[in-house]
Amino acid sequence: MEEDQAPATPVSSRRWVVAVLMVAGLGALGWALARNDLLPSLAWLTHWWPAAVSLLLLVGAAAVWRRGRAPGNPSGSRRDWTQTITAVTALGALLFTALSLQATREQIEVSEQGQITERYSKAVELLGTPGAENFQIRLGGALERLAADSPRDQQTVVEVLSAFIRATSPRTDPAKACPATPPDVEAAFVVITRRTVANDPRRPVAGLNIPSSIDLRHTCLAEMRAFNADLSSTSLVGADLSHSELSRAHGGLISFVDAKLTGTNLSYADLSNFVFLTRTDLSGARLDHAEIGPTSLTEVNLTNADLRGADLRYTKFTNVILTGAQHDKGTNTEGAEHDARTVGAWW
Repeated sequence: MEEDQAPATPVSSRRWVVAVLMVAGLGALGWALARNDLLPSLAWLTHWWPAAVSLLLLVGAAAVWRRGRAPGNPSGSRRDWTQTITAVTALGALLFTALSLQATREQIEVSEQGQITERYSKAVELLGTPGAENFQIRLGGALERLAADSPRDQQTVVEVLSAFIRATSPRTDPAKACPATPPDVEAAFVVITRRTVANDPRRPVAGLNIPSSIDLRHTCLAEMRAFNADLSSTSLVGADLSHSELSRAHGGLISFVDAKLTGTNLSYADLSNFVFLTRTDLSGARLDHAEIGPTSLTEVNLTNADLRGADLRYTKFTNVILTGAQHDKGTNTEGAEHDARTVGAWW
C-alpha cells in the first residue's frame, strides 16, 4: 500500500512548483502591464469588485469540488485541494494588487492634471499682467517649466506664448524700424525656440505629417538674443528681427518671406531645410559659415552681408542684390546659379 502511494509525493511537488511559477509569471505580467499603462481603465472596479472576487471564489470552489470527486489517494486529494486554493487565492491577490496599482496611477494622473491646469491658469494670468512694475511677474509666467513637465500641453503653451508675442510686440508699420524687443517678449520667444520639437503635434497634408505652424507673422523682434534657436515650423512672415542674435539657428519649414533681418547674426545657422527666403532683407547680416543651399533666393537683399565660409551650393539666385557681400575661398558656390537681374555675383 505504501508503494502505491509513493509516486504521489513527486507529482504533488511538481504541481506545486508549476502553480508557484504560474502565479509568479502572472504577477510579473500584471506588474509590467501596470507599469507601462497597458491595463484598461479601472473605473468599473469601484462598483464591480465584489463580482470579480465572487467569480474567483466560484472558480476556486469548482476546482476544489472537482478534485474532491477524483478517485485516488485521499491525502493526495487533500494536498491538491490545498494547492488549488492557495494558487487561486494568490492569483486573485496578485490580480487585485495589479488593478489597485493601475487605479492608483490613474488617480495620481488626474491629480497631476489638476495641478497642471491650475499652474497653467495662473501662468496665463501672470503673463497678461500689464505694467512695467509687473515685468518680473510676466517674465516668470513664461510657462517653459509647464511645457517640459507636460509634453501633451506643450502646443497649448506655445500657442499662448506666440499669441502673447503677437499682441505685445506687433509690427504695424513696415516702414518704421522696430524698437528693441521687450525682455518678456524675448523670454517668450526663447521658450518657444527651446521647446522639444518632437512633441509638436502633426497634421496630414498631401499624405505627409506636417508639424503645426507657429504664427509669429508681422511681429517686432528686433535686437533679440536667441542663441541656437530651433525655429522649426515657425512663420516669421513680415517680422522684423533686425540686429538680433540668432547664431546657430536651425530647423525646417521656416518662413522669412518679407522679413527684415538687417544686421542679424546668423553665423553657423542651418537654413538649408525648407527655409523660405523671398523678399527677405539680409543686408549687413552675418551669414558666415551658414548653410543656405540648396534653396532658392528670390528678391533677397544681401548687400554687405558676410558670406565668408557660407555654403551656397546649388542655390538659385533670382533678382538678388549681392553688392559688397563678403566672400572668401571657403564660400562654396558649387552648382549655384544666378539670373541676369542678380547684382554683384562673383562666380
